[in-house]
Amino acid sequence: MTNIINVLPRALAATSIVSLLMFSAATFAERVSLHVAFGNVPGLEELENGRINAAIDLLEARRSGHTLPLRNERSTLCAAYILASRYDNALPVCEEAVQNDDEDIAYNNRGVLRAHLGDYAGALRDFEVIRLSAEEQRAFLEAIRRSHPRTMATANHDVLQKIQAQTARPRLSFGESRPAARIENIRP
Repeated sequence: MTNIINVLPRALAATSIVSLLMFSAATFAERVSLHVAFGNVPGLEELENGRINAAIDLLEARRSGHTLPLRNERSTLCAAYILASRYDNALPVCEEAVQNDDEDIAYNNRGVLRAHLGDYAGALRDFEVIRLSAEEQRAFLEAIRRSHPRTMATANHDVLQKIQAQTARPRLSFGESRPAARIENIRP
């Protein structure tokens, strides 16, 4: 079942706008949430509205026709099959996606599929291929912080609160110095 849909800003996505759909993985011993990724391809609207079988039908019709697949179309079909718990159908499509689609989306989705099939070691290997290092993750989160108006406002609010707290302190005696407060212009 669909719990939440998030859209990453295009500037931060590997190639195109990517929608992440979170779903509950009921086959696991404990309830966990894994994320499958979709490309901005035909069938995306159906997936975002919970019409998974309609998305599968649309993507399969395109696949069996003479239409050249769009980038990430295979990865999106792989994800739709996973959401429909049609793992046998997902396996060949996920393998095809790893060979042809964006690495980030394809490896992530195949990793989710492998986890559902109980191949945790294989899932971890797929996630390792595209996993961010701690430094990359910090840079990624900083890029989000600097590019989103609400996170900029939060950072600006925090800076101004620090300045206000410094100016509210009692005056220092002669010879003591106060650290300078600096306001930075944050731009994406």
